[in-house]
Amino acid sequence: MPILKYLTQTPYAIKVALKVFGVLLLLQTIGRIIFYCCSQKIMLEKSLLKIFTLGLRYDARMAAVVAVVVLILFIAPVVHTYHKKKWSIFFTSVLTIIVAIMVTVYIVDFYFYNFRKVRLNADILNYFTGGDNSIGGGMVLESYPVFLIIIIFLIVTILCSYIFYKIFYNTPKNVNNTLKIWQRIAAFAFFIIAFNITIVGNFVFAPGSYPLRWSDASSLGQNAGILALNPFQSFISSLKYSNSGFNQKLAIANLPIMQKYFGITIGDTAQHLLNRNVPATNLKPMNVVLVICESFSGYKSSMFGNALNPSPYFKSLCNRGVFFNNCYTPAYGTARGVWATITGIPDVQVPKDATRNPLIVNQHTIINDLTDYEKYYFIGGSTTWANIRGLLKNNIDDIKLYEQEDYASPKLDVWGISDNDLFKEANAKLKTVTKPFFAVIQTANNHQPYSIPKADATEMGLVNISNDSLIQNGFVGNNELNAYRYADFNFKKFMEAAEKETYFNNTLFVFIGDHGIRAIPTPTNKLFSDAYYSQQLTCVHVPLLFYSKGITPSVNSIVASQVDVLPTIASYIGKPYTNTTFGENLFAPSIKNKFAFYIDHDEKKIGIINNDIVYRRGLQQTTLGELKALNNNILPDNTKINYYDSLTTAYFETSRYLIYNNKRN
Repeated sequence: MPILKYLTQTPYAIKVALKVFGVLLLLQTIGRIIFYCCSQKIMLEKSLLKIFTLGLRYDARMAAVVAVVVLILFIAPVVHTYHKKKWSIFFTSVLTIIVAIMVTVYIVDFYFYNFRKVRLNADILNYFTGGDNSIGGGMVLESYPVFLIIIIFLIVTILCSYIFYKIFYNTPKNVNNTLKIWQRIAAFAFFIIAFNITIVGNFVFAPGSYPLRWSDASSLGQNAGILALNPFQSFISSLKYSNSGFNQKLAIANLPIMQKYFGITIGDTAQHLLNRNVPATNLKPMNVVLVICESFSGYKSSMFGNALNPSPYFKSLCNRGVFFNNCYTPAYGTARGVWATITGIPDVQVPKDATRNPLIVNQHTIINDLTDYEKYYFIGGSTTWANIRGLLKNNIDDIKLYEQEDYASPKLDVWGISDNDLFKEANAKLKTVTKPFFAVIQTANNHQPYSIPKADATEMGLVNISNDSLIQNGFVGNNELNAYRYADFNFKKFMEAAEKETYFNNTLFVFIGDHGIRAIPTPTNKLFSDAYYSQQLTCVHVPLLFYSKGITPSVNSIVASQVDVLPTIASYIGKPYTNTTFGENLFAPSIKNKFAFYIDHDEKKIGIINNDIVYRRGLQQTTLGELKALNNNILPDNTKINYYDSLTTAYFETSRYLIYNNKRN
């Protein structure tokens, strides 16, 4: 086979690829050292060793991309004459261009940070569009030592070009020719795999491992993350979001609508936005446990009359707490639900979740107003998933993350340890905390593959319901039904365990679904109105429960949202806080005719809901949308449709703006 012939010089090709890899890695490391030395005012939360170790992984990724291309090219027939001088010149020329690009990127990154105090990202593309190129160019010429930059660029590029030529032309070509062909193939395959693992950044087949992402830098802390990032990583990660953005004119035009809706009279400038300062109401600290419940869809639950009664314990808990039966998530998806809960802003980002966008990782959250609280986040798997780690570590002061590798419990499936074990691990930690704490527990087992440990399945008891009955009650199979029942089983186990601990008597427990589930198109047992199904409210309708010892039980039918969770918690426990986004205190007696906003990313529609109506229209729709009554026996008031449309637009445009302008102080 011809390809075997071209592998005869495999050891030489490997040596060349390794040398190229080493040069590019060294070049990027020097760039990182220069960046650090010129940015020493950055206060680092972690040691330089940890920062540079992570940075080395980002740099190695970029160097490995080039090295693996070089290695593969050496077995191509057209390059079989690589030992000739002309091919040394060809490879040198290609790599010189790559180095020129690399040096340019590092220089631009250095001055971009000097100007914006963030690493290079897709925002820089805005300076090359819009007809202001001459102004931008003039600013560069007047602000930076362009002549010195050109000299440095030329010196580095020419030096690297010379090194590459020497590598290709002077590396011995007949090394280890005694190797057998299978040994050469094995060596070639080994280094191809090694380089590809370097590109991925992790050995992804290891338990709990994910590819290396930009959020891994954020996990070191905001300033340390800035130093750890590689400009290629930060730019490429943000490139897919270059068109997400917002329309500032539309946001400013719609801001008065939102301020009037929230009763804000502080002004009409974008600087003030939706800021409200809420004073303290008592001085007694109270712990908080917020449980974000996977796929906790309202219509599937016992609380709303599902005939299969899959959540009897949680229903009994709702009877002892304050249950909000009209709660809606702003969007479908776990990451979008976590985002809305933590930031108070609906995730209106497209195409990916807001948590994955490195341009908006800096967000204000009310959690930081709990200044004397210890903060915890418990998840059975990894917060690297969907870059949740970036949102949490970058914005919540001193938060302690507990993930799969931090637990003694065994891994159950792709989502990590079982929810039962997760609650046990969380309870074991929380009972040892002596200061007031705010803890989030994020569940996962009510999700495909619907795993349940054998011991728990035996104790809980699995059911086997007929397919007709399952469909009639909104379930697609017994696995899904049992997973929903398992969630209820885990809530019961957790609360029974917590009741035995000292912290229970002074803790507010909050349970909310991360999202609902799109209903089967033609359910035969409709528990809600036609509009509930036709307008896809099944995707976003979830239970919301506030429970603490001594709380006065009630069912509250006010429209609620995930964005209301943190302001309601802070108000309930009496802490002062600054609310910069959409959330409201659900216990406030002044709330009347409240609306919840939602976006359907799949159908590309946005809408609002209150107790009486749901209004929905297409994202790009220029005409009025659909207005439906939430009661089959009442016709909607079409005289208000223009107001509903303007409020929907205001929610959407203000959300787009706030996502980029809700930075923490």
